[in-house]
Amino acid sequence: EPLAILAFASPLALHLAIVSENRAVMVVFLAVLTVGALAARVPTWVATLAAVAAIASAWIDLRLIAQLALAGPALAFLAGAWLFGRTLLPGRTPLVETIARLERDGDFPAGLAGYTRRLTWAWAILLAAIPAVSAALAFFATPAAQSLFVNFASYALLALLYFGEYAYRLWRHPQFPHKNPVTVAANLVRRAPELFRS
Repeated sequence: EPLAILAFASPLALHLAIVSENRAVMVVFLAVLTVGALAARVPTWVATLAAVAAIASAWIDLRLIAQLALAGPALAFLAGAWLFGRTLLPGRTPLVETIARLERDGDFPAGLAGYTRRLTWAWAILLAAIPAVSAALAFFATPAAQSLFVNFASYALLALLYFGEYAYRLWRHPQFPHKNPVTVAANLVRRAPELFRS
């Protein structure tokens, strides 16, 4: 799966490119990112931006290129925050509830409604906080420290919320059936267009 490979390999490759402060490594990373984006069939503008950045990085200051490269994950996190946050508007179903309904084939326990709304808030806040911290680090820390946060710590925080919430839910709501988080994640990837098109 090209998209999965791109998602897992990109943070490490970007961090190495930034820490090495090597222009050639950055150019290669951006070129590979362009090819990977095309193979994964992500929106054309993403691949175009990566291609332009790869060409420009041969001449532009490396620190600026590093910030532009780190802006990519930040925009992805903001997009995620928007996907969760917009479902909290009046008259809409919180995204976590939608996911829970799909996982239960529509058999959603009414007792989980408040919980899924609060959890949707938690995801929206965390996904918005990550780029905010990254922006602060851009001013007050080194590019390497900022990269470490964006490319590794941020994903650790997401994993902590995802798996930690599952453990908490088992304890807090033992009366309801709960699928294991690995199965849910696989279903999320498979049914992403269905979840996010509305």
